[in-house]
Amino acid sequence: MKRVRLSRLCGFLSLILLAVALQGCGKKANPIPDDNRDRFSWTGSNMMVLPNGCLTVNATLSGNVANMTDVVLELQPLQPDNTCAGCPFAPTERGEFAESAVRGHPEVNTIRLNYCPQEKAPSYRWRLVGINIHKRFPYALTPTQTFVVREEPEIEHAPFYLP
Repeated sequence: MKRVRLSRLCGFLSLILLAVALQGCGKKANPIPDDNRDRFSWTGSNMMVLPNGCLTVNATLSGNVANMTDVVLELQPLQPDNTCAGCPFAPTERGEFAESAVRGHPEVNTIRLNYCPQEKAPSYRWRLVGINIHKRFPYALTPTQTFVVREEPEIEHAPFYLP
């Protein structure tokens, strides 16, 4: 009888140990909050070059924009011989901006930021990263885009002759 109790006890303890050990199996990522009321997302973005060679980015947002704390511009300068469209995005420059510095009126869901790249290039791959005040939410990313700097064509002047 003692032997039966001991074997049942060992079996029961083995099941409990197995259940505790299996709790660690499965998905290993941090949980993402489901509350979409605290999220925001990008709805559009574009880039232009300023006359001084700096870049300006305009973007629009939707959702709970009040929860955005910072905006990061990630930039990858491309040289003429390196325009690989299928290559992974590998930014070499980052511009970090406080939300208050890039947004105009708090009720308007647009931002504008100016950034002077360290490395001038004929084209850039770029994206914006929006950081939520709630650290558990994932970053809001724009799609990676390619911007080609268009040089203004020089106007050739005809020689001027006095009669």
